[in-house]
Amino acid sequence: MHKHFLPRTLFITLLALSACSSDQGSFSDNATAATGSCDADERNSLIFDAMREDYLWYEQVPLLDYTSYSDPAALLADLRYAEYDRFSYLMDLDDYEASQQNRMTAFGFSLMLWDSRYVFSFIQPGSPMDQAGVQRGDELLQIGDVPMSGIDDELFAALLDTSDGPKTQQLRIAARDSAEERTISVTSAEFDVTTVFNQHTRETAGTTTGYLGLSRFMSGSADELETAFAQQMQEGVTDLVVDLRYNGGGLIRVAAQLAGLIGGTAVADETFAQLVFNDRLSHYNTRYSFTDTDTGLGLQRVILLTGPATCSASEMIINGLSPFMDVVTIGDTTCGKPVGMVPETLCDKTLFAINFAITNGQNEGGYFDGLEASCTVTDLPTGDMWSEDDPLYAAALDYITQGQCINTRQSDKFIATQPLAPARPALPDWDLF
Repeated sequence: MHKHFLPRTLFITLLALSACSSDQGSFSDNATAATGSCDADERNSLIFDAMREDYLWYEQVPLLDYTSYSDPAALLADLRYAEYDRFSYLMDLDDYEASQQNRMTAFGFSLMLWDSRYVFSFIQPGSPMDQAGVQRGDELLQIGDVPMSGIDDELFAALLDTSDGPKTQQLRIAARDSAEERTISVTSAEFDVTTVFNQHTRETAGTTTGYLGLSRFMSGSADELETAFAQQMQEGVTDLVVDLRYNGGGLIRVAAQLAGLIGGTAVADETFAQLVFNDRLSHYNTRYSFTDTDTGLGLQRVILLTGPATCSASEMIINGLSPFMDVVTIGDTTCGKPVGMVPETLCDKTLFAINFAITNGQNEGGYFDGLEASCTVTDLPTGDMWSEDDPLYAAALDYITQGQCINTRQSDKFIATQPLAPARPALPDWDLF
């Protein structure tokens, strides 16, 4: 039996970047004033009060004895509205503040489970794993002295736990191209996050096609996107592929900027998204316009690469642009998060609880089951995401040349020629360790 792990307590320090968050401050003056250390009962009281007042589904929050909880994350889990909310979480305040400076502390990798193999699906540029030369498609064989076949949720969390500071771990890895094995020593560290991990142009069917890979919507992404799109404009891009397959979300204003860069003047001043709060906080309801910029491409069609880890602000790009242009999605169904959070500081924690629903300019939202792909293509992490051999990117190029999905042929072609075959859904790739 395959062991599946999802240690959300380790989530990274990137969790705040995964939330679809607005730029509004905390709702509660008392919560904001409570920055710093406090005892468990005081912190639990603040969490309980925030969920009973500010939470989108506050009427569904149970009355319980919050003083009986030693773990605030366990308290939050019991307060969440289980039917729709699998997203609300707590984050250490120090980690949240670092994320606002485009910094994170982690090893810098994500995994996918393919059959019995754990394969690196994404390596964060500039991270310790990147510095160690690990590539997407390499296989993780062993952590410390324990083979991956013997690692469950609890042990995985323990082996990579950085809550007490930087951690050094020995990793046994098989190279993606040669299968040659090596053992590396990697220490988790704080590093600057580069969110535009690749951008380039190529000629496709007589037109110039641009590729842009974006891993998060962070504050620093704004300048990265402006620079990337200025280059795309200079090179005369007429077709664009945006890779959001592992993008778990982030700041709404940056999502509005990306959407505006794609749509250009045709969407200027139109509604990109609407945030709808609970009836007690309706005065916070907000309309986001597409950001108008001189580097907007003004495209009539965009191709987005998607999957189960395409979440939150990434889904807003699909939903927000759809009323105005042809949005083609290639890959798999997205994660299903048509809601977002306003972070609240509670003692030494930052609470990310669902505060608002998200719709586009035509009041369309509610996609808790995810947004289905236009062309279903299996994501195989066997090489660089921006390579012509990558199944999703190859399918996008085929769509540009032929104007239709050829997903069955494309997917079968790559599964047949690769040693790894999917046996179950991948781990959520916004879990960056």
